[in-house]
Order: sequence, then structure tokens, then C-alpha cells
Amino acid sequence: MFGEKVRTVFLGLAFLIFLLLSYVENTIFFQSLNIILDNQLVAIAVLFIHNLLVISLIFLGMTFYVNLVVLNFFKREKYGNIVLEHPKTFALVFTVMIVFLSILRGGTLVYG
Repeated sequence: MFGEKVRTVFLGLAFLIFLLLSYVENTIFFQSLNIILDNQLVAIAVLFIHNLLVISLIFLGMTFYVNLVVLNFFKREKYGNIVLEHPKTFALVFTVMIVFLSILRGGTLVYG
């Protein structure tokens, strides 16, 4: 129905909209964390849904980036294909970065 470039633009717009919504969700999540942690079952469910949203946003962003690279939006970019050429290394670095930032965020919640 749409061309690939138009689809990629719509994918990018969806990514930006969901990124803004995730900011709002993240703010509400961390403001109501004291209330959520009172009930363990609710805390597990909310943390699971929160992490599911984060992973979905990462998948959406990576799909958008891969479409940008494959459709040659970065024609003059020297390292534009680095993610496509070394996906395991990038996934490892990205995972370590997300886990490290989560530990830092959790540490600020526990220790103020």
C-alpha cells in the first residue's frame, strides 16, 4: 500500500510518539513506586508490564533504524551499517548499557 520510505517515516513517527508516551509512563511509574511496592503481586505485575514496554520500544526503535539503513537514508554515513554488520556485538553492548543504567536507576531509588 505504502512505499518503503513512507512506511519508514511512519515507523519513525510511531517511535517518537511511543517514546513520549514511555516518558510519561516512566515518570508515573517512578512516582508511584512506593504505593506499588506495598503489594508484592501488584509490584511483580507492574514491573513485568514496565519491562515489556521497554523491550517493545527497543524493538520498535531498532526496526526503525534498520529500515533507515537498508533504504539508504544514510548514504554518506561512514559507520551506518555497523549494526547490520556486527549485530551480536551491538546487542551485547546495548544489553550491558541497559542493565547498567537500570542498576544505577535502582540504586538511586533505594539509596536516595
